[in-house]
Amino acid sequence: MIEVVTAANEARFLALTAQDDCAGLRMEAAYNCSAAGCYLSENGALLLRGSSLLLCGDAPNTEELETFCAFAGVSELEGAPDLLPGFRRTQLLQMEYAEQSVPSQPQLSGAEIDEVPNLWQLASARLLQVPTEDWYADACARRNRGLAEIYAVQAQGHYVATAGIYALRENAAYLTAVATDPAYRCRGFARALLDKLATFSTGRTLTLLCEPELRPFYERAGYRLRKEVNQDKRI
Repeated sequence: MIEVVTAANEARFLALTAQDDCAGLRMEAAYNCSAAGCYLSENGALLLRGSSLLLCGDAPNTEELETFCAFAGVSELEGAPDLLPGFRRTQLLQMEYAEQSVPSQPQLSGAEIDEVPNLWQLASARLLQVPTEDWYADACARRNRGLAEIYAVQAQGHYVATAGIYALRENAAYLTAVATDPAYRCRGFARALLDKLATFSTGRTLTLLCEPELRPFYERAGYRLRKEVNQDKRI
């Protein structure tokens, strides 16, 4: 049975998410910002954000999960073991930073890394394909709670690249939202941000999710494949 996370079952939810340093870490960070959309099944946790559902631990049985997805209007599902009717499956790659030494910090030509960027200006740069106000509110909540470390590259007076850690605990960090303005690509900006964030995350397990075609880029940056993750989208 899928149930809403409340004060009565919060400890079980957090115990489940603590066992996973990628999906569980993301759920934990989201819950610490807002408990809305957090659920528990018998031996698993679920996070509903908009029409996207993330699973951690043991998934509910197929029939129960299918019913929940229909009721909640889920169009994108991550981490389900079985493909539900009406969905098509692709794979994401969960990558883990594997370098033992601290990466060198390259000098950027005509640009600099801002370690505390103005989040509204960064949102307004539209580097990320997400609604500006939604991203801004979420990024502020995470950074204000010490759950995020967001960097940006500034050139010619505006932000042209960004990457960040958007979920953080003592032993783990999750990196996402890597983007560069097309006019500024192939200048090493994204790699410089990745190296800076890897240095920040020293001593933590640092993970990210990426499309298969980006695997070579992240491997050059010191990441290795940990596992494939099911990503299902409604047809």
